[in-house]
Amino acid sequence: MAKLLIVEDEEDFFRNIQQACLEADATCEITWARSRDAALSEASNTFFDLAVLDQKIPSIDDALDADVSHGRAVWDELYSSSPGMPILILTALSADDIISTVVRRCKNQRIWGGNSKFPSVDHLGKKHFDQFPARIGAYTVAIEALRDVEVLTDNHTQLDDQERRLCQVFVTRSQGVRCEVRTLSGGLSGSPVYHLYVFDANGQKIQNAVLKIGAKEMVEIENENLRLINRLPASASPRLLESLYFGGKDLAAIAYQLADGCDRNVFDLVRDQPAELEAA
Repeated sequence: MAKLLIVEDEEDFFRNIQQACLEADATCEITWARSRDAALSEASNTFFDLAVLDQKIPSIDDALDADVSHGRAVWDELYSSSPGMPILILTALSADDIISTVVRRCKNQRIWGGNSKFPSVDHLGKKHFDQFPARIGAYTVAIEALRDVEVLTDNHTQLDDQERRLCQVFVTRSQGVRCEVRTLSGGLSGSPVYHLYVFDANGQKIQNAVLKIGAKEMVEIENENLRLINRLPASASPRLLESLYFGGKDLAAIAYQLADGCDRNVFDLVRDQPAELEAA
């Protein structure tokens, strides 16, 4: 189920957007924000897959101060606080004054793990609204496909919506359909670390991996640290699979491959079998 944030102050036009979204995916969950403050409040409290944003909106609901600066404020905040959530700017205003920012901020990525790439920031003029159903339909198809990815957890593992979504994206990018997830003891960063077994449609295990989830900055630091140890033998250092910067709103993830038959770490050993630590 796609979770969409629609930021639009005109009710009639919102109804057009709503209808197009529901025709693309009848199960999608739509949240309507009519102003800058309402949009920022919703975005800070809820996980969304995609934001559709008008530029000219009021500061608060029913205010008469609609201005481009309020839409830009929402865009800037979402770009900063929710870098993994794509944004579609849907506005009646000319794109001339924002196109350079769109280009600078846009990255084409397999955001939801499938083969199709999507822009992290896109623009569509309201005068071309006839193109919106196809545009939103492509988004919802990619998001909806993740619903078929089964995420199984043990009794000690609790995933929130963003963590579950990043697991689903990783499984899809790995050409899998199901994963088994359990919590691993983390290191000093405090970021949650999960062990994932990924299975294909035939039930074959195709990936044995660790997924570390946290802020985008954490993933960037992890990638930088890996450059410092990439000259070590493969048996002495983790093998980077990929980094996931999109799909999880304000969370990102970095994935490492585990050697076959290795599914525990030293923290597990200390916790579960301290007597074996010296031998290990």
